[in-house]
Amino acid sequence: MATADAETFALIARLLLDDINEVERYRKGKRNEGSPPTDEELSFTAQQKEMQDLLSSMQDLRVAQGLNRALTTDDAILSAFDIAERSADDDRRAAIALSSGLPLPPRTDYQQRVEDRGFSLNIPDAPIHAPPKKPSAPPSFVFVRQDEVESTVSINPYRSKPNRPFHSHTAKDCISCMESFTPSHNLRPACGHDWCSRCIVDLVTACLKDESLYPLRCCGQNFVESEILASLRDRRLHSQFRLKAQEFATPPLQRVYCPEPRCSSFLCPASNVKKSVACESCGEMVCLACKSLGHGDEDCVEQAALTELKELAREKGWQTCPGCHAVVELNYGCYHMTCRCRAEFCYICAVPWKQCQCAQWDEERLLDTARQRVANDMGREAMIQPQLYQAQVRQAVNHLRVNHDCQSHRWRYRSGGGRCEECHHNLPQYLLVCRGCGMQACVRCARNRLV
Repeated sequence: MATADAETFALIARLLLDDINEVERYRKGKRNEGSPPTDEELSFTAQQKEMQDLLSSMQDLRVAQGLNRALTTDDAILSAFDIAERSADDDRRAAIALSSGLPLPPRTDYQQRVEDRGFSLNIPDAPIHAPPKKPSAPPSFVFVRQDEVESTVSINPYRSKPNRPFHSHTAKDCISCMESFTPSHNLRPACGHDWCSRCIVDLVTACLKDESLYPLRCCGQNFVESEILASLRDRRLHSQFRLKAQEFATPPLQRVYCPEPRCSSFLCPASNVKKSVACESCGEMVCLACKSLGHGDEDCVEQAALTELKELAREKGWQTCPGCHAVVELNYGCYHMTCRCRAEFCYICAVPWKQCQCAQWDEERLLDTARQRVANDMGREAMIQPQLYQAQVRQAVNHLRVNHDCQSHRWRYRSGGGRCEECHHNLPQYLLVCRGCGMQACVRCARNRLV
């Protein structure tokens, strides 16, 4: 029975019941007590029961149709849960065998399906961990093209997104957490993505301790700072971000901090005039010229600790950022350095990037990068199949020699956890992988740092 037909029958039944009840109210008290019911009254009673039974059947039909829709929608997700649970049981048996010194059992079909990159669900109505289907503006930050979503967005069966509740046309989908929300402030950067207030608070809180997130941005497009401040209801967070924004907006070489180690508060921009100011936090006097503790009329001298740091950097082969003079160390990757102050330079000679003739990478560091990325991709398979691991490392090295530096990353989703190359956090469920250079990053770094 079609939904429209069922609703029509239910409406007819309710109208007939209303008519019968109206007649019953009119007849109440008109019949002699103890007299048998007339044929007309028996007919009304039978019809009333028939309409009540019809309404009950319509209600049962609606419940059955709802269950059928739910089963149809969730069938793929339930299948993924079943596969994941069976794979977890197989993993547990393998772990027990490994801890007991027994040979590992062969991989089961469930384990292979979970670990396969192609393990995905085709759910066009609710893509899990995928960007919104129709962004309001074409972003310069590309995760995946719409025609590639179903083939590249992998699903984690342990954390599926619940069906979206019905909401009005004013509701938006947050690009960060993918939850539906009703915006109370216009928190949309030029890329056109919508952000909910909870994710904005998380981003602001992280920015207080990490300058690389400032200015707050999405897909390389800055938020309007006044709109961010207007959206912060927590007065303390509002004040902290306002002060931190003043600090980060000051060029790094012009910032003056309290030299007292237990304080280190930002004071103000530096000045060439030999003048001392008092730190509002601890009361220490600070010279604006040399950024050391106030020294009256005595000449400014370089801090002994700074001299020792420069000497240590020379011994270790560390480089100094030409933008903010911060000491940086390269562990892996090419010689293209991007400092937290956004300065880009060559790690060997410290001149602006691509304005020197230095080599672009060190072979050993390139190999380290390839090993890390392949280990992230293979997981435990890297130890079980060492020959395959070495073969993939060689392929990754050859790829990096040609594609070691991206002007603009193009991200795709990859199931399985790993370590973000930018913030070094370990992600248990998935990473983003650049289609060009192969860099592996978390969502926050990809969306708020690297673009």
